Amino acid sequence: MPRPDLLVIGAQKAGTTSLHRYLGQHPRILMSRVKEPGFLSWPDEAECIGPPGEPVAAQDLETWETLFEGVEDMRADGRPCAVGESTTAYLYANGAAARAHEFVPDARIVALLRQPAERAFSNWMHARREGREPISDFRSALGAEEGRIGSGWGPMWHYARKSRYARQLRRWSKHFADRMLVLTTDELDRDSVATCQRVFGFLGLDPSFAPDCEARYNAGGAPRGIKIESKLQRALIAFGARIPAGYRRTVRDALFPRVVLDPEERRELTGRFFADDIAHTSEMIGQDLRHWLD
Repeated sequence: MPRPDLLVIGAQKAGTTSLHRYLGQHPRILMSRVKEPGFLSWPDEAECIGPPGEPVAAQDLETWETLFEGVEDMRADGRPCAVGESTTAYLYANGAAARAHEFVPDARIVALLRQPAERAFSNWMHARREGREPISDFRSALGAEEGRIGSGWGPMWHYARKSRYARQLRRWSKHFADRMLVLTTDELDRDSVATCQRVFGFLGLDPSFAPDCEARYNAGGAPRGIKIESKLQRALIAFGARIPAGYRRTVRDALFPRVVLDPEERRELTGRFFADDIAHTSEMIGQDLRHWLD
């Protein structure tokens, strides 16, 4: 059965949905029809005894392999190609790297990292928007995190821990050190086409292909004047799904403006929770990340 040779492993809320869509435009790349299949991280998720996290599409090997049916036609001509999937839980899950080495040892790995306080805030906003985070203050949610983890709450609520990247990258580099590319959301935002072309070159594909990167997918937001956990907000989401695709983005941006972390709060929380890890991560990936401290 076919298996992927490209894994986009996260981080969550760092732009991986956009990257998944952009990469899939390349004529020699086939990305799975389901994003976030979760096969390699599912055993970690299953061990959590707290509230259930995000649903996992592929809980067994057979289901995971069916997501790549038909790739034999692309691979049959012998020309370079890539078959990939994107699951943001992979970067954080303790056992995902080892399982990836077991099932797809020759895969290439792409990680996308976001400024850690911003990523944690967006993660919290996502949980609020889904009605799964009862704490209405971001700082208070961070304060509750360690107690929740001790009580078995799953990775959805590990806001700060998931934003400390050095240890997570170290697990993956242990198995895929020479087959791993680490990017940042800053790069993707600054020049999406060039960032994708860098990935194409990393995969051994034609780097001159220019994908259409105008759309930004899955950017978080909340309706103006409406409580995030309200029934009305959920009704608006359902309504949005019925809007023709060509108008959906315009309506979504009007109803769900993107919410960002206050710059002063970002700076203070970064220094408090993430400064040491930023230094370690910067050293690991050979990239100056001091601007994340600002």
